[in-house]
Amino acid sequence: MTRIKLKDADAAVRRRIAGRPDLPDAVIATMATDADAAVRHRIADRIGLPDAVVAMLAADADAGVRHRIADRIGLPDAVVAALAADADAAVRRSIAGRPDLPDAVVAALAADADADVRWLIAGRPDLPDAVVAALAADADAGVRRRIADRIGLPDAVVAALAADADADVRRRIAGRPVLIDGEWYI
Repeated sequence: MTRIKLKDADAAVRRRIAGRPDLPDAVIATMATDADAAVRHRIADRIGLPDAVVAMLAADADAGVRHRIADRIGLPDAVVAALAADADAAVRRSIAGRPDLPDAVVAALAADADADVRWLIAGRPDLPDAVVAALAADADAGVRRRIADRIGLPDAVVAALAADADADVRRRIAGRPVLIDGEWYI
């Protein structure tokens, strides 16, 4: 068997090694700390990463590595929570699109500074009424439009959206029959 150095001076060689399917966990853990972000990207894309490596890469200095981890299936709740608070909005957007979010993470992302994160949360079918109400009053009209398209809105939310400053929000509410306190609004 030929031996290849994991710390080869050529990053392209290390990237090729990182893509090998037969790497033992110890080598994967070592390569997850490589100075070259592209090597860490290759490691982050691997199937069956050990939880310790997933947690380490979720805290990586490179947002691209963290983004790749955010897209993984079956992340531990602690990793999901950490990535939901990530400084990079693209990472938070990846987390916001996940179907398996704990309620606390959904609530935190519903108040995120990035409107695209809130828009993604607004499209979730499992939102608690309090989160729906908060997003119906969001500063971003796109978030309010997404809420206006929901089925089964609480009466107070329908009434608020029917009087929204944004004409498109009002049109979305006006375009469907709504029963509020026994009276149809069409």
